Formats: sequence, structure tokens, C-alpha cells
Amino acid sequence: MNLSLQLSHRGKTTRTQNHDLDIFGDNFAYEFADDPVAARAADDQKLAERGLARDDFNFQIGDAQIRQAQLFFNSEYPLSESLKLYSFGGFSIKEGKGFGFRRLPGEKSNVVESIYPNGFQASLGSQVYDFSYAVGAKYNVNNWLVDLSNTFGSNTFNYNVNNTNNASLGAKSPTNFYAGAHSFLQNTVNLDVSKNLNQFNIAFGGEFRFEQYQIKPGDEASYTRYDVNGNPAGPGSVVEGNGGSQSFIGFSPDNALKKSRHSTAVYADISYDLAKKLNIDLAGRFENYSDFGNTLNGKLAVRYEFVKNYAVRAAIGTGFRAPSLQQQYFNNSYADIATSGSGIVTKGIFRNDSDAARALGFDKLKQETSVNASAGFTLKPMNRLSVTLDGYWIKVKDRIVITSNITDPRLEPYNVESGRFFANAIDTETKGVDLVIAYDWKLGGGNLNINLAGNYTETKITDFHFPEKLVPAQNEFFGPDQINIIETLSPKTKASLGLNYAIGKFNFMVRNTYFGQVIRDGYPFGKVQKFSPKVVTDVSVGYDITKNINLTVGANNAFDVFPDRQIYENSYYGVFKYAPVQMGTLGNYFFGRLNFNF
Repeated sequence: MNLSLQLSHRGKTTRTQNHDLDIFGDNFAYEFADDPVAARAADDQKLAERGLARDDFNFQIGDAQIRQAQLFFNSEYPLSESLKLYSFGGFSIKEGKGFGFRRLPGEKSNVVESIYPNGFQASLGSQVYDFSYAVGAKYNVNNWLVDLSNTFGSNTFNYNVNNTNNASLGAKSPTNFYAGAHSFLQNTVNLDVSKNLNQFNIAFGGEFRFEQYQIKPGDEASYTRYDVNGNPAGPGSVVEGNGGSQSFIGFSPDNALKKSRHSTAVYADISYDLAKKLNIDLAGRFENYSDFGNTLNGKLAVRYEFVKNYAVRAAIGTGFRAPSLQQQYFNNSYADIATSGSGIVTKGIFRNDSDAARALGFDKLKQETSVNASAGFTLKPMNRLSVTLDGYWIKVKDRIVITSNITDPRLEPYNVESGRFFANAIDTETKGVDLVIAYDWKLGGGNLNINLAGNYTETKITDFHFPEKLVPAQNEFFGPDQINIIETLSPKTKASLGLNYAIGKFNFMVRNTYFGQVIRDGYPFGKVQKFSPKVVTDVSVGYDITKNINLTVGANNAFDVFPDRQIYENSYYGVFKYAPVQMGTLGNYFFGRLNFNF
């Protein structure tokens, strides 16, 4: 069994930073998580202290304070020579605290002056619970390997908004609100069977998967707008101030839902190996979704070693991805900067099957389909030196993305300035190349592993799918802000050089990572900015205390490297900040990790 415990600390950062506005609220830092089985680093991350002062107000921005604890296990138990039981999984809890935009004194529609005469800056507290486990059995008889398993994972995300108010309640407003939660769970049963028959290897199996997504409402005051008598406002009511908890509007009963689906799949794979020179692999998978019907996909891969240690390889395949439950059903109202760039307003994210989506003419979400191909070669010119080079091409049709903010008179009944929707809005094409060079060197009684890896990737939008009944222009449907995310907001070039030296009970690691240029479009306000390449260095030292216990300490981004500062035109209220591009904006990160094997 393997058990891992990690403690870490991020150094206090004094530089001002900026974070993209999260579509789920105006808070600068908190996470939206729907992956039920993602392993998350355990840490106690202090609040990034960047208190900023102007003549008229003070406020804080930066990444959230995070406290997290986790426990994972991995075990296997043989019942006999042919039968083994295994299990792995873990649990983690994360608590975060981030800040929203400052509400200034005098903003009567947002601030209850009797409670906050100097305005306020709300904080968002989040509690995230992750749980996952897998249990299975492997049975080997007459070279037939049978693997039956069940894997379960769940994630729950709770929101609490503090130091805020519901302006429509006036002096009666609470200052702390429970704003609701959303959760996701998935359970998968797998049966895999395989056997090697001389030059052939066959495998087949089946899978059943169940998924469930839920949104839970918050306190009534976290989402409701009240009239002057303290009753929920209706048509024609006299109201003073905006409703809901400022900074993060709670999930309402209209947002709340519980949706599930299941899918069943079967697959088969057959490979042929001729004298370890020619390998051909053919695989196919048929899957039925309870909400998206059937799909059949396949893959063909070939590898040919024309000279010993020199080989070429190629593959082609098709893909299918049904919309996730989150893409189909997530919906809420949130605070954001107005499209004009002046003031804070309420915007909305609407379900694709909502009345608002139908009013604007959105088509129902459908599956993404793709075609992919790759080709490359591998070589081993020396005993300890290996090189691989691969190029790849991926074409995605009907890619699911979230739109830009759409302003339309038909959204007025929903009391939002604009709305966003998940839609099959674009087709994309991705091209890239990967290079990996590895060398093992016996040095000074130990072993030095040198690993150089580089990647170039370029993604382009090849087509737009614009709903015929939608009135707004292209820029509001999928504008420069969203095009920027797809095409230029990630580095096209990335490379790393890792040195790992093991001697006796010690292991030393140094890794330099190069992040290429990134371009950020400030649309709908601001300017286009290029961010120059950066190099980040990670280091660690490991020591085997015993045969079964290892202690590792280290630092990520040891030299505290930051992205370029954001230009004035793209800053918030004239404050210079760092944009979350390339490699993050939190500076160095120190950790200690203790691994147990027993």
C-alpha cells in the first residue's frame, strides 16, 4: 500500500496581481470544480496580501487563502496466485477565501450605508469536498486476464458570502449569506478481458457509467430582491437597491436542479506484432448515452521498426464527446463589470434549453465529433539515449464553448444586462509537434537522468455556427475575448529541461520550464497585449529515511518569476496587476512531502 501526505506553503507575495473575472461571480479568486476524482495538492496557502490604496478607498485583490488536507491510499492484496484484489482512492477537503470588487460609499443601489458607511469589500468562502475510491479484482487463468472494477467519485462545492449585504433589504439586511452549492458524482463499472496469443493480443470489455449533477439553492436573501415592505418584489413593486448578496448572488430555486444520465459501452482491441518489427493495432468502441444516443468510434495505429532501435509510427482515429451535465445545466446570475466598462451590473448564464435560449434562437446542445491523426519516429542511437518526435492534427466539429456576453431586449424579463450560453459555436483545428530527448548518465557513483521536452501547438477556429434567429452581431455571440481564449491565450511553445540525480538514499531534481509568448485581447474594453516568454525553475531534494518512507522538500518557481505586468488600459480602476497567463501569478511555492509504502 502507498500512502502520501504533503504539506506546502506559498511565499508571501507583495506584487499586485490580476485575475480574470470568473463567470460565476466578481470574486477574484475561487475555484469551480466538477471533477470528482481529481487529485489535489494539499496545502495551506496564505492569502496573497495585496492591499491597494487610492484616495477614495482601500481594497484587496489577489489569489485566495486556501487550506487543504488530503489522504490517499493505494493497495493490492493477493488471494491466490491467480486472483488479486486491489483498491485505491482518497478524500480531500479544501477551504478558500477570496475577495470581490469593492462596493464604494455612495453606491446606493449596492450599499446599505447604515451598515457600511464607507462601503465594503465582500469575501467569498468556499468549502470543497472530494471523495473517490476504486475497488476491483484481477483474475489470471490460462493467460486470460480478467479485470472487474467499480470506481466512484464525488465533488461538492459550497459557497458562503461574507461582509456583504442585500441592498434591497436596507438596514435589515444580513451581512453573511449561504449562497448555495453544486455537486457532481460519477460511478463507473468496468469489465476488461485480454489475452496474448503469440503474435496477436486481443482485448475486449464493457463499461457502465452513471453521472449526476446538482445545484442547491442558498438562503432566500442571497438571491431575492425585496420591496420596501420586506417582501419578495413582484411586478410593479417599489424597491430600493439591488437584490441578492453583493459580489456573489446565491443560487435560487429557479437555478436549482438535479440531473443525471447513464451510458453503456463495449469495446474491442486487436493488435498484431511481427517479430517485434511491425505492430498494427485496431480498436473500436460503441457507446450509448441515455440523452445523446449512439456513437461508434475507432482507431488504427501502426509502428514499424525498419532498423533496430529506429522506428516510425502513425495513427488515425475518430472521437465523440457528449456535452457534460455541467455544460447542459449550469445556470446562475453573477456580478461583473458592465460591457461598456463602467460600473458593476448583473449578468446571467442560462441553460441551453431555457426559455431565454429558445427566445434568442439557440439550437439544442449536441455532441462534439472529432478526427485525429499523428505521425512520428523514435530512435535510440546510443544505449542510454532515446529520442521521440511526433506531429499531430486534431479536427473538432461543433465544439462546445461558452459565448461572449449577449445583449438583447429579449433578456430584459430576466433582470440581467446580458447573458451567456453554452453552444456548439465553433469548429477548431489543432496542429502540433512534440519532441522528447532522454539520456541516462552514470556519474559519480549515482545516475543522472537528463530529460529535454518541447512542444509547439497551434489551435485555429475554422468555422462559426451562428444561430439564425440571434440578433446581436458576431462579436457578442463569440467575440474577440472568446476567440483569444481558444487561439492565443495559451503559450504555443513550451519546453522543459529536467535534471534528476539519484545517489544512495538521496534524489536531487532541477527543472527549468520555458513558457512562450502569450497574447491577451482586452475586448470589450482595453487593448491587445503581448506577454513575453518566461522561464520557471523548480527544485527538490528527496531522502529515503527507510526502505518504505521517503521525505521530499522543494520549491516550485524557486526564483519567484512573474508574467509581464498588465498594461494600464487592461487594469482594473487604474491599478496595475498581473494577468493569469502562461505559468500563473503567485510566485514561489514551497512544499514538504512524506511518502509511506507498506
